[in-house]
Amino acid sequence: MKLCFVSYARNNNLDKRLTKFIDKLKQQLPQHLPHDINLDDLAFFDVAAIQSGDDWMKRLADEARQSKVCLCFYSPPYFTSQYSGREVQVFLIRLREWQQDVANAGRDARVILPIIWVPAKPPAALAPFQYADDGMPEEYLKYGLLPLALRNGNSARYNAVLNEVAKRIAQTVNTVQLPVGPPIASFDSIPSAFEETPTTRYGIAVLVLAEPAQSAQPFAASPNSSLDALIEQVAEVCSAPARALTLTGNVAKQIGTALNAREMPLLVAHKTSIESPLNAALIRTIVDALDATATVVILSDPTPDVASAEAALSPLFRLQLQNIQGKSGEAGCLTATDAASFIGNVSRRLARLKQDMMLKDPAARVTDSALAAAAASQGIATAAKPVLSGPGG
Repeated sequence: MKLCFVSYARNNNLDKRLTKFIDKLKQQLPQHLPHDINLDDLAFFDVAAIQSGDDWMKRLADEARQSKVCLCFYSPPYFTSQYSGREVQVFLIRLREWQQDVANAGRDARVILPIIWVPAKPPAALAPFQYADDGMPEEYLKYGLLPLALRNGNSARYNAVLNEVAKRIAQTVNTVQLPVGPPIASFDSIPSAFEETPTTRYGIAVLVLAEPAQSAQPFAASPNSSLDALIEQVAEVCSAPARALTLTGNVAKQIGTALNAREMPLLVAHKTSIESPLNAALIRTIVDALDATATVVILSDPTPDVASAEAALSPLFRLQLQNIQGKSGEAGCLTATDAASFIGNVSRRLARLKQDMMLKDPAARVTDSALAAAAASQGIATAAKPVLSGPGG
């Protein structure tokens, strides 16, 4: 078990100055720790700790759930790094479990230690962690550690920051013992602590890929049923709030945020839009971001064979759909030929998915009040210990 987990953005270490700071910190730390400390256990820094051939994702996950302190090197690229956000999230979950222990009531645990590398406003999740106090040099607080490091790391202010960081690490490891987190099945599934998540939980995240006229009137036989109206009816039947995602360049990120909030993606597309070569790249991006909780609805005019709309899809899109279906063990693609089949088929699937997610998801509800409230509204218990096995530089 390492004392420190170094969480940083690789863009901030291209010149290896961050590495030099960590090396100096490892030399400074033993002066503040018990004599018998193992020098190999001072810090986990992936640049030095992960060797060729290692399962680096497993190493990263194991160290994040076991290390005692997380050193966060604040900077603009750091706060946009998915992996850095996941690393912090693991520590936040462990910290919440520590805080729930009645023996720790009223105690402070500075297990997340911010270091200003380049000044940047931290996200809300890190707001409680003080980083601009009187114990640090004024120049550091104003400009960050990087300008001090650019002076070859020998300035008095640089060394003052180094010594203060070492003292704070020692104070924490000598007084706080975070619980070791359970094994992490997939580090990619941990949500980033840096992303703002929707306020709704177990809702529906809707993507529409159809011409405007087809959205306003998807079925010729139902002229008064717009797609918006149909989705509103599905949301009402399922008691699952629906919100629209946008078909922009960051659509994959939007889907990821929705999945982290336990929203069920609903892709509604007219067959002609799905098959358009102009949409091929967009479709590939969307489907690659979906998981087993996704539902794809193909809008089609009535035909003798209701399944023909799906059967007529391109081989590539059918293969992508099969990948989604294989994750859930059931068909994630539905064909709707009229308003009744849309509302009935989509509502039944989403209601079943929502119930299954709630029953399988007690761990996340412990640390997410919105998830807990949504589950409680359905009479599903929320008392459970957190684990890091699902949704989630």
